[in-house]
Amino acid sequence: MAFAQYLDYGLLNYLHSLATQGGISFFELITFFGGTMGIGLVTVGAIYYFSAHHKSHYIWPLVLSIIGNTATIYILKHLIARPRPIGGFLVESGYAFPSGHTASALLLYGFLLYVYMSYQHDKQKLRAIQIGCVLLILLIGVSRLYLGVHFLSDVLAGYVVGAFWLLVALRKRNFRSLDIGTY
Repeated sequence: MAFAQYLDYGLLNYLHSLATQGGISFFELITFFGGTMGIGLVTVGAIYYFSAHHKSHYIWPLVLSIIGNTATIYILKHLIARPRPIGGFLVESGYAFPSGHTASALLLYGFLLYVYMSYQHDKQKLRAIQIGCVLLILLIGVSRLYLGVHFLSDVLAGYVVGAFWLLVALRKRNFRSLDIGTY
């Protein structure tokens, strides 16, 4: 067995041995924030906030990067066609590689953290938000493993895809050139 497979199956089996009903319920809640509904609600909320607070120059980089991320995940899942682990605590359809939840979480919450860091000058609040965003991004990845719907390599690949699209979204420090106007 290759080392990557050893890690994938070893970690999956280890987490399954630790699983409790409370842990499953907790990670089902956490995984929601990386899924289509959670990402969609947070994105709509962010777009509304950007529009209402004269920060509409953030909308296009966010929306375009989410579209690019979604397309990349879709294409990679269908090119690689890796089946999901058997015996997970959630029933998920589709292919496993890469994890769309982790890619979307890193992209969206990383982007929102960047925006927040641009405007927040209170160091205590900033530190709390930084820790919260990083913890949420990491916990979403752990949730996919704990719930048995992805292997470690799926999650790590998802983080790579999400990081790529986050960098695309942030490639210009001045988003004002992409301003779509105020609402």
